[in-house]
Amino acid sequence: MNNFTIGTYATNYLPSVDYEALVEAMKAGEELGVTVIYDGPETASAEAQVALIASYAKQGVDAICISSV
Repeated sequence: MNNFTIGTYATNYLPSVDYEALVEAMKAGEELGVTVIYDGPETASAEAQVALIASYAKQGVDAICISSV
């Protein structure tokens, strides 16, 4: 997979669970040869989620993975 980018979103950025998800997502990206972008707000909210999804769409990512708020 060349030039394939996946944007991922965590509802609560940086707690230990999200850190583990970040590590595993990056590891899987390397194994698959894809770029993984991982981001999330300091506090979970629908508004922040919508803004990040819009940002990923504007960046032209190929897929977006989110966890619900």
